[in-house]
Amino acid sequence: MILPIPCTKFTSNLHHDVDLTSVEGVQRAADLKLTESGLPDLILSNYLHMGLDALFHNETKARLFMVMKHPVDLAISIYYDFTQTAVEEVLRSMPLEEFINSNYYVGNVITKIIWHGWGPENPSLQNLHIAQDILRSKFLVGIYDDLWASIQLFEDYFFWNEIGNEPGILSCKRELQRLEVQRELDMYRQIGEVKIGGAVYNRIIELNNIDMELYWFAVDLHRAQRAWIPKNSI
Repeated sequence: MILPIPCTKFTSNLHHDVDLTSVEGVQRAADLKLTESGLPDLILSNYLHMGLDALFHNETKARLFMVMKHPVDLAISIYYDFTQTAVEEVLRSMPLEEFINSNYYVGNVITKIIWHGWGPENPSLQNLHIAQDILRSKFLVGIYDDLWASIQLFEDYFFWNEIGNEPGILSCKRELQRLEVQRELDMYRQIGEVKIGGAVYNRIIELNNIDMELYWFAVDLHRAQRAWIPKNSI
């Protein structure tokens, strides 16, 4: 799961809203030499390889981090967003099972993003191994099912604890957690329970066979990183 949050910074004494959730936004950030300016401490984007190629060079380095969601939960979340933003009523009312079997849904999307491939074809086991190696060597990994602990892991690694424990930041984190819980409730009210072992659940697993392997690899990696990254109590 990649959280697309606009990054607002300034250059040449002017403020610029740099939206890194679009191709145009990434290119604009590169044109503005955003990373070279030294202004941003954090950049969030769902254009992984394009963002790295455009914004980071020998002089500007970064540490990647992400929060991984179980492929079934991710599929449900994608479906929910689809029904909330679709223009046509027939699409807004499309059942989940119809959606995941349509051209609107793409399986194994996380593996495709990480190994730098995209398209209708399924990634291979070789692509999975590349994605696993990229995760292991380049990423700090959080798990959505344990989001609060994942945030704590990021704060420990980047030494953000002092800022993260400020009253305003704590309040913000609790509000974000509340919004995520509310979103999960809204999805449940609209979609209902997707039962483990049911037809829809199994179909999502089938369409995300490679992402399932990557997900469980990420869970083990997250536990290993939590074991060797010291907990900083500030």
